[in-house]
Amino acid sequence: MPARLAFYDSVRRNVANLPGVDSVDFASNMPFTSIGNTNGYEVESQPRERDADALYRAGTATYLTTIGARLREGRLLDERDHADAPNTCVVNETFARRHFRGSGVGKRVRFTFQNSPWMTIAGVVHDLNERGLEMEPKPAIYVPYAQVRGGGASFLLVRTKVDPYSVASAVREVIWSVDREQPIYRLRTMEEVLDLQVAGRRQQMRLLAAFSALALLLAAIGIYGVLSYTVSQRTREIGLRMALGAGRGDVMAMVLRRGFVLVGCGVLIGAIAALALARLIESFLFGVKATDWPAYAAAGVTLLIAALAACFVPARRASSVDPMTALREE
Repeated sequence: MPARLAFYDSVRRNVANLPGVDSVDFASNMPFTSIGNTNGYEVESQPRERDADALYRAGTATYLTTIGARLREGRLLDERDHADAPNTCVVNETFARRHFRGSGVGKRVRFTFQNSPWMTIAGVVHDLNERGLEMEPKPAIYVPYAQVRGGGASFLLVRTKVDPYSVASAVREVIWSVDREQPIYRLRTMEEVLDLQVAGRRQQMRLLAAFSALALLLAAIGIYGVLSYTVSQRTREIGLRMALGAGRGDVMAMVLRRGFVLVGCGVLIGAIAALALARLIESFLFGVKATDWPAYAAAGVTLLIAALAACFVPARRASSVDPMTALREE
């Protein structure tokens, strides 16, 4: 264990000195890489729950800072949590809500595997999407590697100010300068990890967007066709109106009004149908609520703009009718 910690410290120190590096840490897991790696646990002075398990995440001193964890109360793990310090951990807000009515800071928890020590909760962080965007958060316990009795880190996390791949080769050389036999694999940025998470949903949404655009085009063509047919059927009426003093603007307004009545009915029916299917729509998106009113408003405005374009040509044609020619038509 001392040799492993010395390796971690040496790599962290040397990588942190590279230009463009903000922070660097080792960890047992990183977000989006595992839906498991859980351990049973118990909370001091509370009845032990038989099936209670929490995500187990171990990292070097500033691991939570490197992955961008947001502190809710207390403090994050840091260099104070070394091997000789009292055993400490940080929990997420799902854990805190489940076990504590007030603050969880200062309470003690331990894992249920053999000889696991009690750990004092130093802080509570907001839930992280540890298991992926589609899975609900579950209790999580974060512990400092210096206080872990076994196991090794699988991931080296480097937060940079520049393109991560621009420092990748330098990071690789630092690791090999400490241990030439250390294998290095699965080099990826967090953007690439996220892309893998949402790849399926992105493909579905692209297909849905293509069908939506086709539906919008068909709706515009339909509105244009209906209004064009209406104008052709009412040519004599329009000529008579213009002969009696109606202006071109009045005729255009009449046709546009007719078009927007049709569009208004369509938007209303579509909004009701969208609300009815909101839960299905919500399942295709991350971080979007079923009643996302700006999205509904944007869809309505888009349809109205398309309708205006579709209505304009028939309306302009109607306003250009020659009254005398229209009145002579049978």
